[in-house]
Amino acid sequence: MTQISQHLARWPGVTLNAHQYGGLGIFVDGQELGQLHDCGLLDVALTAVERDALLSEDQVHRHHTFPDSGWVTLPINGVLDVPLAIEALVMAHARMLDAASPQ
Repeated sequence: MTQISQHLARWPGVTLNAHQYGGLGIFVDGQELGQLHDCGLLDVALTAVERDALLSEDQVHRHHTFPDSGWVTLPINGVLDVPLAIEALVMAHARMLDAASPQ
């Protein structure tokens, strides 16, 4: 979890703040990108297409509280889970930056 939060702290526009449900909220220019929970779960906001692609590869789980949303949950059990966590966060971060840039 520390490795992920340290990685995120270097990304443009990303802030990490205490989250109302525990752990850290991950925000890009005030929009929630994800949550790093103290219990070892990472929740990430994805599009339905991104979510379905990762679900079809059995890489993530539907969100533990809102399974029908675009959010996914990744258990972080150790350093081997970090690359997938970063990959999912990169997807969400890129989408948020694209949405924020003038067209």
